Amino acid sequence: MKTDYIYDMPAGKEIDEMVAEKVMGWHKGNYIPSNGVTIKNNKEDWLDADGRYMHGIKQEDGWYEDDDDFHLLHWHPSQSILWAWEVIEKIKDSMLSITIERDDDMVWACILISNIDNDEEWYLGEASTPELAICYASLLAMEHIK
Repeated sequence: MKTDYIYDMPAGKEIDEMVAEKVMGWHKGNYIPSNGVTIKNNKEDWLDADGRYMHGIKQEDGWYEDDDDFHLLHWHPSQSILWAWEVIEKIKDSMLSITIERDDDMVWACILISNIDNDEEWYLGEASTPELAICYASLLAMEHIK
């Protein structure tokens, strides 16, 4: 994926879906609970690799806070700092350093530093909001880490 292509994406559905798939490791589908009955809710949900329904905010015990309105239309890491922090939580273990800062011109930067084969790699996301900067940097990093 080209850096210019990532930076050309504005906040919104396209980049949110790309982050869900490439960074979070989610896919679209209909959730099927352990009882085997597909929930017909007329909307696609984000599912993890094991087919678990990804909704709400992850709690310390690994479960997710219930949120009946959470589905594809409500996960916007490029527009919500709440969801952008979930992205940071997902990638933090594969990074040596994560820095989010704003300069005097009100430009936000997310700097991710990873260690691949004993070589430090830097990934920079710059945008008008911290959420979008996080999305840019995480996509650039995951392109090289995975």
